[in-house]
Amino acid sequence: MSVAIYTLFCVIVLVSAMARPVANWDALAYVGAVVKFQGETRASVIHEKAYDAVRRAVAPEDMRDLTEAGHYRRVQARNADAFVSMLPMYEVKGGYIALVSALSRLADPISVMRGLSLISTIAMLIAVAVVFHRLGALTLLGLSVPILSALQIRDLATLCTPDAMAAALFVWAAALIIIRGTLRPPPAALGLLVAAVALRPDLVVATAGLPVALVVGSAFVALRDGATVRAAFLEGVHASGLGPWLAAVAGLTVYAAAKSGVPHPGWWAHFNFSVVAQQDTMQGFAPAFDLKVYVGAIARVTVRMLRDETWPWIVLAMAAAGLLFIRLRDLHPALVALTLFAVGILVTRMVAFPLPDSRLATPIVVLLVMIAAALAAAKMRMSPQQRASA
Repeated sequence: MSVAIYTLFCVIVLVSAMARPVANWDALAYVGAVVKFQGETRASVIHEKAYDAVRRAVAPEDMRDLTEAGHYRRVQARNADAFVSMLPMYEVKGGYIALVSALSRLADPISVMRGLSLISTIAMLIAVAVVFHRLGALTLLGLSVPILSALQIRDLATLCTPDAMAAALFVWAAALIIIRGTLRPPPAALGLLVAAVALRPDLVVATAGLPVALVVGSAFVALRDGATVRAAFLEGVHASGLGPWLAAVAGLTVYAAAKSGVPHPGWWAHFNFSVVAQQDTMQGFAPAFDLKVYVGAIARVTVRMLRDETWPWIVLAMAAAGLLFIRLRDLHPALVALTLFAVGILVTRMVAFPLPDSRLATPIVVLLVMIAAALAAAKMRMSPQQRASA
């Protein structure tokens, strides 16, 4: 029954995504970035091709929303220079732009982006099922459906953005680590995380944070079991191996490559645009850093997120449960590390670039679902005596 419920959920996601895809404004910017990547330099032509491509792919009422709903969209629809000034914030996702550009020889870019999102979302859902199966927890698989449904997975499957692809790579990397069940991640998992950085450079926090989380998680378990601080951390470094550190360097390299050659306005200008207030144009927009504005923006986004979104409460509840479970004596250090990894990424992203969108929280929540499956499987394997003592 549990597998049937999960399968039905996946089918509904697939069918509904294909029947009524979401029309998101970012599709215009990503098509514009693809046109620019292909060598076009004239703002008027980039603007015309981007809007024509989206107009042919969405319903008339959706196009009216994309061009008329609010001052910002009206300006972008009428001012080619203002529109092109936005594109560097999308061009930094160079791996995604290059992939869409290559596949656009086979189909129009909107169909390509929607297809990539749909395939990636289904691949992510398959990863969850594989983890539950490999851990012997298939009877609990249906319990993940309410959580995944709260993430608006159906919308993620239709968005013309790199988010679904990046999430799928991240989730499969985490799945391989959980299935392996050791502190030393398989090379394939590390490669998937680095590839995710090419799609979304901000996921460099994952490649940079993984080796730290592995060492700290291993050290936590060792300290709990009576080791000295020095011995605990040395054991963590040895147990996790050199691979995660090499992946961290590779992720930073990909991040730097994504920024090179792209006239990105910089973190603070991008933060201001996305978190503080949208600008009609990014030309000449270079505000000085203001700590008061920065702290106030994080506070406002956090309040709005806790008020309007479901996923933060899911994350808080699951993270709290995970931190309680790490006291289990026979719990593998890898699960402790991955719990710290998930919490660390979430905190880092909230400090660096706090956006409330569930599409950006999806990989973290799915990781926590898989950790919960591993914790449940570990609990089921315990003897009655072990469960009582735990």
